[in-house]
Amino acid sequence: MKLIIKKLTLHNFKGILDMSIDFGHKTKISGANESGKSTIVTAFYWLLTGKDEFDRKDYEIKNTFKRELNRQSHEVEGVFSIDGKEVTLKRVYLEDWQRPKGQSREVFKGHYTDFYVNGVKCNTATEYQKKVDEIIPANILKMVTNPLFFNTLPWQDQRRGLLALAGEISTEDIISQIATPENDFSTLLMVLNSGTKLDEHKKQLAAKKLTLKKSAIEFPARIDEAMRSTPEAHDWKELQSDIDRRTARINEIEAILMDSSKALADRQKGITAKSNLVFSKKQAVEQIREKIKTDLVAQQSKGGLEIAGLKNQISAAERNISFREDEVDKKEKTIEKWQHEIEVLDRAIAAHRSGWSELNAKSFVFDEVSCTCPTCKQVLPAGDIAIKKEELLKNFNAEIASGKQKLVDESNEFKYVRGTLSENQESARSWITEVQINISEEKAKLAELQNQLSQLEEQERNKGTFDINTAVEAKLNLNGDYLNLKDEISALDAEIKAETAALGEKQDLTSEKEEKARIQAEIFDLSKKLALRDTIAKANARVEELKKDEQATAQAIADIESQEFEVDAYSRAKMDILESRVNGKFKYVSFRLFDRQVNGGEADTCVCEYKGVPYPTLNTAAKMMAGLDVINTFSNHYDVFAPVFCDNRESVTIIPEIESQTISLFVSPADQSIRIEAA
Repeated sequence: MKLIIKKLTLHNFKGILDMSIDFGHKTKISGANESGKSTIVTAFYWLLTGKDEFDRKDYEIKNTFKRELNRQSHEVEGVFSIDGKEVTLKRVYLEDWQRPKGQSREVFKGHYTDFYVNGVKCNTATEYQKKVDEIIPANILKMVTNPLFFNTLPWQDQRRGLLALAGEISTEDIISQIATPENDFSTLLMVLNSGTKLDEHKKQLAAKKLTLKKSAIEFPARIDEAMRSTPEAHDWKELQSDIDRRTARINEIEAILMDSSKALADRQKGITAKSNLVFSKKQAVEQIREKIKTDLVAQQSKGGLEIAGLKNQISAAERNISFREDEVDKKEKTIEKWQHEIEVLDRAIAAHRSGWSELNAKSFVFDEVSCTCPTCKQVLPAGDIAIKKEELLKNFNAEIASGKQKLVDESNEFKYVRGTLSENQESARSWITEVQINISEEKAKLAELQNQLSQLEEQERNKGTFDINTAVEAKLNLNGDYLNLKDEISALDAEIKAETAALGEKQDLTSEKEEKARIQAEIFDLSKKLALRDTIAKANARVEELKKDEQATAQAIADIESQEFEVDAYSRAKMDILESRVNGKFKYVSFRLFDRQVNGGEADTCVCEYKGVPYPTLNTAAKMMAGLDVINTFSNHYDVFAPVFCDNRESVTIIPEIESQTISLFVSPADQSIRIEAA
């Protein structure tokens, strides 16, 4: 959008009684100090926003020298060209004088403002401002008209505006700048794509590393710990006999549990068979219905009968297709349910296999040094040590064998149930395939019937109608075979519904499971008595475990530090891309958006530089060059080109060419009244 001010008229505004200025694409306004140059700028902004160039509302608009003129209106009117279309705006500021009832003199009550657009008065200030904002929004106006405005904003606001110029920077763009064949930063990319913010991820890494370092400090002391225990002597033969009896009882219980799983699978097969039978009987019902319809159709005129027959065939075909599709949907849901149960069983089997491997990997360790007399503390005779070692080894082997057998038995039960479910799935899938083929054939027939019906209806358009459905239902209610089939279907549906609901009700085997758990606990207690654990072996195992944990903790710390390096590299790359994108938008100035800290971090900032010199230290000419460069960039970004006011223009010999209209204000002591030169 291109906004050009063609004419500006002031009446009784800030000491100027009447002034009218015609503008060109480049306009030069010369005058001595206090001749009214700045008032022209103030009038422009006041007309559009109700504020002066410093954002002050209705500031010193009235005449301060000839106050008798203040009861007159204070007016600014501007004629603009908006992409070639002329628009006139006018703002009138007046004093409000009222004569109270019973008094002869008027009393000053305040001020009010009238607004006009193309000569038409606006009802409210809001209506006027809305029309102005449609021309040029207030947040953009000074950005593209005042060269000094942008760099007077707080640096945070400047930074937000510049980042809007840069646009979005994708995570992939940043990663591509820092990725190497050795490190593709895939871990960091996955974290950021999950929605986690970079700062949040950095804090999480720091917290994890702190926790790990605290843990690492404790490992040397914990590695020195050792547990000692001395088991009591028992009648080992009696204990083994008790374990054998309990193991036999567990085998009996597991056989009962396995039989229950097989019965569940058999019930599912029965439901499937009844569903197939229901479908067969429903087909028989439809055959009876079609037979009756055919007979009735034969009694009607040829055209009407054929149409009615086709409609009934179409209706029957549609019902049949719908029924078969519903059956397929139900079967697919059942397959999904079985698949979930199979996955649960697979995880249980894998867990038992892992447990079996752990037991199988255990080895017996015996330390003869610990075999001392508890009373005199002397080493036991060699014969006693050998006996003790043999007993410990036997107990160890018994405990391992018992645990492994338990895992094997439970895994076998899981595998049997899984196999049954898998067979049911295959059977159901085969059934679905057959039914889907049948549905496809039925749909092809349905399309042909619908085509025939369309042709017959065109031929029989003017003939009478026959309510075939009412006649068919009447005859069906007198047909014994039909009524018997309906009763059989209802009975089978009720059985299927009841049996399906019963599938979720497993056989109450609570007592068997509780007995199994109790016996397993007893076997565990007895096995502990059989297994005399060597205290030194336990201590050594504990030390090795702690050493592995210590190594794992050290590796985890190293991994986190590697991720912290990736975060720092990502942050630096993002900063470089942002600054590069932003500065690529400008011709003369550049912006520093980040400050590198001594500790290696970065802090947000926004410093405008012209030829490497920070903006606050620039001279007037350089500030003007920088400001016009900023205006040119934002005008192109927002596609809004508006009049640019260049104050103190006498201090700047050359300004860059910009697409916007320029109005230059020159201090000229020789011109006591304003001189306008428009080109």
